[in-house]
Amino acid sequence: SLGNVLTLATATQSDLALSSDILVSTLAQFNMKASESARIMDVFTQAVANAPARLGDLQYSLKYVGALANSMGYSLEETTAALMMLYSAGMKGEQAGTALRSALSQLADTKVQEKLRALGIEVLDANGKLKDMNVILDEMKQKGLDTSQVLSIFGTEAGTAINIMLTQGGEAYAKYVELLENSKGKAEQTAEEMKNTVQYKIQALKSAIEGIKLDNKKLLNLALSYESHPDNITPAVMGGFNAATVEKNKVFSQKKHLPSYIKAVVVIPNKQMNTLRARTLLPKSYSKENAIYNLSH
Repeated sequence: SLGNVLTLATATQSDLALSSDILVSTLAQFNMKASESARIMDVFTQAVANAPARLGDLQYSLKYVGALANSMGYSLEETTAALMMLYSAGMKGEQAGTALRSALSQLADTKVQEKLRALGIEVLDANGKLKDMNVILDEMKQKGLDTSQVLSIFGTEAGTAINIMLTQGGEAYAKYVELLENSKGKAEQTAEEMKNTVQYKIQALKSAIEGIKLDNKKLLNLALSYESHPDNITPAVMGGFNAATVEKNKVFSQKKHLPSYIKAVVVIPNKQMNTLRARTLLPKSYSKENAIYNLSH
């Protein structure tokens, strides 16, 4: 939904188009239901907050490794945790995604499994499925695999990714997974904190105009975060002559089509005066007679 997209964009300081694309693609990659969009938002917001990466990096990485990781039994959180380890070592987007894809492919290769088994390392569980990544990393570390051995067994691309994760260790991976699995509500919380910043207001309005088609009413409510006077923003957004008011931070307006014989007269004084000062010139109270007269004419 638009609400989820805007929340993710706000929480990760990304544009709406990117946020919309990554929600849709991730649902497909991990065979998730649309109702799980909030989970995706929370995981990505937590990842961006705790790794040197942007939402765009996650999008590019998962483009290459998401579907494969899911087919091998790794969850969104487990896959993202591995990517966070690669990001912390300086890898970005596509590079991290292809490196992790290569590492997972090599772990599933029977020849690689045989080489590891010869060293006393078993990457499959009793059901013939890959063990959790932290368990695999811990077994490799316990057996004392060094960089040259890893590169020899896995190859350059996959070996580089394995070495990065091996250096940080299985415990670090497990902590990332735990952090992501306990991220419920992170996106909403972060977005709410961001909403009071000027950057949010600028990004929200810009993204609304450039990224996703919004109807005028939604655009009008976004404009309200800039300008609190509905009589100023409503004509600019809706066009023409409008009556407008604000209730519970929402603009309610009605457009009036004036007869052609009614002409507008604009009076611009030659001296500037701010609104607050101008209001001090008005009487503090009005008589009942004056109020009735002005309302009826």
